[in-house]
Amino acid sequence: MGQIIIVSHGKHKHPPIPPTKTPVAVGNQLIKLINQSQKGLRYLVPIAIFQKKKALAFLNPLSRTWVLFGHQNRTRHEYVQYVDDDGERFLAICFHDEQVELFRHSEFHSFEITTNYNRRSGAKDVEVLWSWYSRVTQKALPLVRVISNTASPEMYTFMYEKVFEICKSDFNIELQWKHLQGTGLVGITINQDWKNLIGFGNYLSKFVDPEHHDWIWQVKRCVRFCKVFFRLELESYCTSDRSEGSRYATMLSILEAQSEAEYLKLVNLLEDEPDLYDWALHKGHGVIRSGLNQACSSISAEDWDLFCGHTNTVGMLHKSVYKWTERLGPYDFCINWGRNHDRKCLSTDQTYKDPGIRAHDGNRSLLIRNAGRNDGTRHQRSEASQDRFQPNPPNPMQDRADTLGAPFQASSDMRWGSSQPQSQGVKRTRTGSQTNQPTSQHQTAQ
Repeated sequence: MGQIIIVSHGKHKHPPIPPTKTPVAVGNQLIKLINQSQKGLRYLVPIAIFQKKKALAFLNPLSRTWVLFGHQNRTRHEYVQYVDDDGERFLAICFHDEQVELFRHSEFHSFEITTNYNRRSGAKDVEVLWSWYSRVTQKALPLVRVISNTASPEMYTFMYEKVFEICKSDFNIELQWKHLQGTGLVGITINQDWKNLIGFGNYLSKFVDPEHHDWIWQVKRCVRFCKVFFRLELESYCTSDRSEGSRYATMLSILEAQSEAEYLKLVNLLEDEPDLYDWALHKGHGVIRSGLNQACSSISAEDWDLFCGHTNTVGMLHKSVYKWTERLGPYDFCINWGRNHDRKCLSTDQTYKDPGIRAHDGNRSLLIRNAGRNDGTRHQRSEASQDRFQPNPPNPMQDRADTLGAPFQASSDMRWGSSQPQSQGVKRTRTGSQTNQPTSQHQTAQ
């Protein structure tokens, strides 16, 4: 059999080929390190095994890869509209096409935004949810979900820029702001989140305002703060006393101040109390007071009423998605849960919108609803007391059950005052013969 010999000449320009076999010295060192481990696998409890399995599965990196790959291949493009992953920063913008069409609604004047920080231990993930409260159906509808691994003013600025850019380029929806263009959205409602506040103001200053006013000038004219969040803050400073003249009532009164001078007078009064000094100093800031009280804001009273005064509805949308875990999961899980929940919200809203009904047609006053509930309870108790004193009429079905030695179960068609004839019971013997005889004490008496 012939052989071929190949001889190469010249200098190699590539690095040496790595060895295919681990050197003996390196292998011995690895074995030594493994043997020196203080905790071997035999010491692992079952829960630790599951935890290590999750760590070995690289859930977060794999989920990031899954989201990015799905978006690039358009397998999830119906919901994932944009993904940015540079190895460190991750941001995914998600919404259905029907959601962005809500921006065209004639009653769309403002929207609400909150950030969900209920993340897993050690994680930095956040979910920013945009929502619109429809006054037609009285339901909160999700607009946009943004999932990111950071919460900074720069992230919020980038988020606003990309969302409105997608609306314009892909859906031909160009949103305008009333305080800048004279028409369009009056603003947004948020919690007192300074990162979101600065990020939104910087977006308007850099990309919308031709005169590039600073972020403080912007937010004073288009941001309102959640009044429910403000009331929750008071719980940590006040007792259960809610009477007029109490600390709670005094702190709450800054929301109803009729002028900026009255607002500042109340804040200065609260600054005299040592434990309220920082709180009062914060509420006296120009940006904060402009978002809490219309008298301190550059927003007109007419436009102020177009805002939704709270973000509770957005918070409920957060909780309804993560009602089992109450925490954000890996990115692919969050996106799947959000996609299904948003689709369900849209279909439910359409169910109410088609026949022209509202989700809450009842009276929203707690006092009236409680009075109605008490009236219903009294009516039920009255009916129950009347039934308790009514005599028990003879029941032929009961008599027949007693005769046959079987337990009696009332059928669904038995009613009071039934006109069914009372039949004689029939007793069967073991041989199958039948004898007619009275079947109850009632019939014996007859």
